[in-house]
Amino acid sequence: MVPGDWVTVPSASPVQFAWSSIRSATEYEIRLITLSSPQGRIDARFRTTEPRFSIVLYPNCTWYWTLRAKNASGWSPASRDKAFYTWDGVSPHPSRPWTGGPSNPGTVHPPLPRQNLPPVVQGPTGPAEVTGLLGVSATYTATVADDGLPVPPGRTTVTWRRTLLSVPGIGGIQQPILRPSPVVVAGSQSSARISFPQSGRYRIEVTASDGALSTTRSIEVVARLRSGPWVPIP
Repeated sequence: MVPGDWVTVPSASPVQFAWSSIRSATEYEIRLITLSSPQGRIDARFRTTEPRFSIVLYPNCTWYWTLRAKNASGWSPASRDKAFYTWDGVSPHPSRPWTGGPSNPGTVHPPLPRQNLPPVVQGPTGPAEVTGLLGVSATYTATVADDGLPVPPGRTTVTWRRTLLSVPGIGGIQQPILRPSPVVVAGSQSSARISFPQSGRYRIEVTASDGALSTTRSIEVVARLRSGPWVPIP
């Protein structure tokens, strides 16, 4: 499991979590706890289907994290917590300020309030270029994780959008759309089948919202399409 126990990680970029994949697991849950953030104690849970996860955390804090997996039989027990310190590289670095994690034997912590954090979105991924007839479609996917807050609603909604940014002009030079208008595309939590009505440069966006906070990620796609099948000249 990464980060390992008693390590320091830079806080300037998202903290990267990773672990060995479990063959029968369909979902993983990470629990993150700190007792000393600027907003006090934080206890947050995030779920993902991939054996990796990243998130921006408060700097100069001691964090504890545990992991558990879900398969057809339900959730496994949580792993023993691991401690790490997020350092901004400027403030004085404490020398192992930890005295034990929330699940260590003999360590008792009061109930920890949970702080709502925005959903985490990885992706979208899919073809960067599509070819074929007008209206051809391609599948784009994203991984979304959230802490389950606020309650209500206690759930995450995902919205996909397709925006035409420019079209081929004279000599094939892309002419920008002055007022691009996004089109909402039907999709599931993790994927959407997106069609392309004409040639041009598109932006594909996925937005995850927990009802209070949201996160949007996007990629650009080039569509090179034709109106009908090519007929060979005899």
